[in-house]
Amino acid sequence: MTNSLLIDTDALIAIGNTDCWKTFFHEVRLTTTYVVKGELERHVKEGGSSPEGTPEWYRYNGSKNALDGIENGSISLVNTVPKPHGKDAGEESLRIQVSQEGEEYDAVFLMDGEGRESIRRTSESKGHDVSVPSPAFPLYIVYDNGMLSKKEFCEACRDIIKNEGWTGYRVVKMMWDGIPVDCSAYVGPDYLP
Repeated sequence: MTNSLLIDTDALIAIGNTDCWKTFFHEVRLTTTYVVKGELERHVKEGGSSPEGTPEWYRYNGSKNALDGIENGSISLVNTVPKPHGKDAGEESLRIQVSQEGEEYDAVFLMDGEGRESIRRTSESKGHDVSVPSPAFPLYIVYDNGMLSKKEFCEACRDIIKNEGWTGYRVVKMMWDGIPVDCSAYVGPDYLP
């Protein structure tokens, strides 16, 4: 049995705002929670009339594209019990999944550094071997399987950094951590570690 790749709301939105979202959401088998789906639906409902380029539009557009992947069946859904509520509910739902069924997952993808560390600790404490790699790693999977060119991969990673507003060395370095691709021919130095 192949283990699943678990993905959070913010990672879905970030990838949903790149030019390769359709390839990613339609070709890579992902799992997320109904809590994450609810967050995506809320972003679509609240941001539909937002001007392009605003943070609200960014959440709306990425969420709409991620929901397309859920609707076409490429992104499967799991129930989380208990169902978390409030800020970071999607992230917490992934931590609960790892705590209860960590043997089912190879990796969890999140944008938030603290969330990644929380899931890493939960995985270790439960004796599971769940990887919590760089937010760019989902795109690396697509690149490594020949579904994206090197240029497309590098530009998608740059777009995530740019769209997230990451300017500090530490967060940019974290984005590329563990990614064995030299993107210096395609991406300016501000977007590289």
